[in-house]
Amino acid sequence: MLQTIGDGTKPRREIMAEMGLNGRRHFRIRYLNPAIEKGYVRMLYMETPNKPEQAYFVTKEGLAHIEEFKRDQASEGEMDVERDR
Repeated sequence: MLQTIGDGTKPRREIMAEMGLNGRRHFRIRYLNPAIEKGYVRMLYMETPNKPEQAYFVTKEGLAHIEEFKRDQASEGEMDVERDR
């Protein structure tokens, strides 16, 4: 989800569409709420959570998490190459 949002802001519907998800409740429980609780994502309009124009953005912590994930993936790929030798 963090990579789907990227470095801008996106509304929930767009995030869900890009992730191939349909169920709003499932999306909130499985993806959105945990990301908000961990501090990776924030609402653009925090004072009005149900605002029709509500959008979400990735925080500095979320961007750091993305970079850590990419580093982990790269190192796993290097280990696969070493194993194949």
